[in-house]
Amino acid sequence: MAPISTPVNARLPPTLRVESTNPSAIKSLSRLSRDALISLVLDWLDDAAIQNAIPYLIDPEYEDEDEVDVYAPCRSVDELRQMYTEMRQLKGSKREILERIVEGDWRHGLTLYQLAMADFAYFDEHPSVHRWTAYQILPLESPTQDMDGAEDMLKVDKKSLKIPRFHPSTFLQNLQAQVLPDVKAHYHLHRPQGFPVLLLRILIIDSPYNTDLSMVHVDRAGGATNFNTSRVIYLAFPDGSPSLYITKPQAIGQSAAGESKSLHSLSRVCPRLYHDRKNVLL
Repeated sequence: MAPISTPVNARLPPTLRVESTNPSAIKSLSRLSRDALISLVLDWLDDAAIQNAIPYLIDPEYEDEDEVDVYAPCRSVDELRQMYTEMRQLKGSKREILERIVEGDWRHGLTLYQLAMADFAYFDEHPSVHRWTAYQILPLESPTQDMDGAEDMLKVDKKSLKIPRFHPSTFLQNLQAQVLPDVKAHYHLHRPQGFPVLLLRILIIDSPYNTDLSMVHVDRAGGATNFNTSRVIYLAFPDGSPSLYITKPQAIGQSAAGESKSLHSLSRVCPRLYHDRKNVLL
């Protein structure tokens, strides 16, 4: 009997897979140059990332010598890593590498972690690809209570010179607590080389589940909704800056529902998301 999936408030796990033939996933990879694509694969195969990007490997005990495979799977991660390292030294087309990824070594699907890394690899090649809106972070006055015990509205402390602190783990934890249970999100942090900034990628999918059911399900109108209807928001936190930068929600594939707009608004106006809700306001 198949396990029963129930709606939860948890975030989407990084190991959740999208079909390797998914048009949106292929588009994300095909934007990269050949060298960047090989570097991305080697990053997937790094010891620090391999648990979230496990490739398709052959089990020697069950290997069928008569089976014909255009992209014969490797027997170990080390062997696969060596193969892509050698590809970097050879001439060839980007299409050859792309097909090897989606039809061979990750034929069983690409994880959300891998696709997030692919997006940031494209950002590293094209730093000006996104349009950002700046929001200033301002300190707040300590709230006071009236005789009924109700707190006054939070007000900006215009005399304070304190720069609010940002803690990624606290921000993500508080943001997840504010997300509605019928929406699921995947979060991925990235620090680009040569830029003193921390980037946060948020993938939003309209689904109450954090399992494979969130990738493909049918809505009430009978239409299929999946990874292609998800949206992505990027946030940038420059080091030591009293400002943050946010992009508009971007569709992965087809147009998506407007819930990502609510998350976009939440991320820029909710003081509960930051280190100290009494001292921070956007």
